[in-house]
Amino acid sequence: RADAVALLAATRRFALDRPRLFDLMFGRPITEYAPTPADWLAARRIHDRAITVARRYLGSVGSRTPPEDVALALVALNRGLIATELSGQLGRIEADRDRRWRAAVDAQLDGYARPSR
Repeated sequence: RADAVALLAATRRFALDRPRLFDLMFGRPITEYAPTPADWLAARRIHDRAITVARRYLGSVGSRTPPEDVALALVALNRGLIATELSGQLGRIEADRDRRWRAAVDAQLDGYARPSR
């Protein structure tokens, strides 16, 4: 769990420290951009890291949910929270923003810890 939270928090910190770069990276596609093999390799490493972290967490809670699904859901949740925070809608006070971000991440992770139906 700590690894998952740390990975998401690092992404959040990157986005808050570099909002324009984050928007460039994850905003609208740039049709003229053609990733190089090195770009694809870097993307694959990040993707694999997210899946590894998800797999470890799922194993620790005994969940059979596919780690690829969990990694995608966590990344999507985090990007949505980041976009909400960058637009000023997650709250004006840093402690409130942090609490709301953590509550959403915890709720998602807790959901995977429940027995499958």
